[in-house]
Amino acid sequence: MPSNQAANLPAIVETIAFKSRQGFIPQMRKVNQDNLMVSKDFANMKDLYMIGVMDGHGVFGHNVSQFVKVNLPLILQNLIKGVPRSELALNNQRIQVKGKNRNGVNSP
Repeated sequence: MPSNQAANLPAIVETIAFKSRQGFIPQMRKVNQDNLMVSKDFANMKDLYMIGVMDGHGVFGHNVSQFVKVNLPLILQNLIKGVPRSELALNNQRIQVKGKNRNGVNSP
């Protein structure tokens, strides 16, 4: 559909609802690793929504889902703006995660 036709369509998102619950493992306290993001007028485009559900898994799942929640919208916005893909990389940055590793040892 041409963008001029899309501009004449009414907004169709009226309500957004979500529910999240932490996973369950007997005798283990788990962190809820889920994240949700809703962005209206995404990339400065009227009535364009970006809706994301990040379902974390593993020891650092909550960190990963938070990282995706923050960074994926930025990357997509830059792609829409025409930023070259070579400039979208996270510069091979190492992500420092604080907490306990799989063996229960604290990481810096």
